[in-house]
Formats: sequence, C-alpha cells, structure tokens
Amino acid sequence: MKKFYVIWHLIRLSLAYDGRNKQALYGIILYAVAVSYALSLVFSGSASTIIGVALIWMVLLFSGLQAAQRSAHLHSENRFFTAAQWSGPREWALAMMLYQMVFQALLSIFTWYMFKLWMGITPANEWIFLGLIALGSSAFAALTTFIAAISSRSQQTLGLMGILSIPILLPILLIGVVGSVAVVSSGTVVVGSYIAALSAMNLVILILGYLLFPYLWDE
Repeated sequence: MKKFYVIWHLIRLSLAYDGRNKQALYGIILYAVAVSYALSLVFSGSASTIIGVALIWMVLLFSGLQAAQRSAHLHSENRFFTAAQWSGPREWALAMMLYQMVFQALLSIFTWYMFKLWMGITPANEWIFLGLIALGSSAFAALTTFIAAISSRSQQTLGLMGILSIPILLPILLIGVVGSVAVVSSGTVVVGSYIAALSAMNLVILILGYLLFPYLWDE
C-alpha cells in the first residue's frame, strides 16, 4: 500500500506542477484546436473520412512529441532529486508514465471532438474509435515519457529524444491508423486485434519502464 500511496502522491505533485504552469497546458490545448480548425479550412468539403482519420493521427503524433517536451520538464534535475529523497525509481517511473498516459488520452479525445466539430467526421462505431485513439495516445505518452527521462539524465534532451522516439512511435501510429480506418469504414469490422495490440504496447512500455528505470536512477 505504501507504494501506491507514493505513486498517487507523485501524480498529485505533477498535477500541481501543471496547475502552476498553465501556459504549457493551454499551449497544448490551443495547438489541438488551432490545427484541427486549420485542417478543416484546408480540406473543407474535399476530405474523405479516411483522410480525416489520417490527419487526426498525425496531429496526435505531434501532440505526443509536444508532450515529450513537457515530460522533460517533469524530469528536471530539481524535481528528480527532490523525489529521489522519498520515493523509489519504480514508483517515480510508474507515476510519471501513468500521469502522462491519462493526460494524453484525454487530450486525444478532446482533439477528436474538435475534428468532429470542424470536419464532420462520424465513424460507424464512435466508442471503439475513441478507445483506439485513447490507447494509441497513451502509448505515445508512456513511450515519450520514458525516453524523456533517459534523455534528461544524459543531458541530450532534444536530440536523443527524437532519435529514440520516432522509430518506436511509427508502429503505434500504423496500428492506430489501420484500426481507425477499419472502424470508420464499417462498425462490424472486427478490430479486437488492433485494440489488443495497442493495449499490449501500453503494458509492455509500462513494464519496461518499471524494470529498466532503476538502472537509469543510479546514474
């Protein structure tokens, strides 16, 4: 129970940090609104549903990279050493990844509704579609948060983060796009394999972060 309390306390600290740093939070939300609206103007009346889905996932991908920059601030030296005094590496890793995963999943749902509002995209099964983009975005967030921790500890935040993130983000993007296209094309299409694949990626990233972060902690 003590570990769960520590994880919950670290999540609350991250939430309080975001509450004080509202400019970054508002910037991410404004990015989702502005980009979705700009794309609706460019593709107004000419974008098919499949193109709309691809555009949504591209916006989610770049939102994930923006979240990685935000994660780098959460892993700053001052906050890292403060947390190191009363929490372990595994609690720290899980708390940061879980917080970013929930935040990015909520942001992806908000982005989807912006696209739905501006572009009028309506999937055959909206709940499954929302599940896919939430799982994909949470996988983006978990991966970029872990890589942000690695790059911040190595003092190579921008360069190393891009080198490590993009090759691993692409399979997540591919699964999300293909699964989403299947959902919007026909609500009866079996998309369980895509949901299972994204869920497995979330789980694997969490487990790897839990197992490997202690070695980074000792550096």
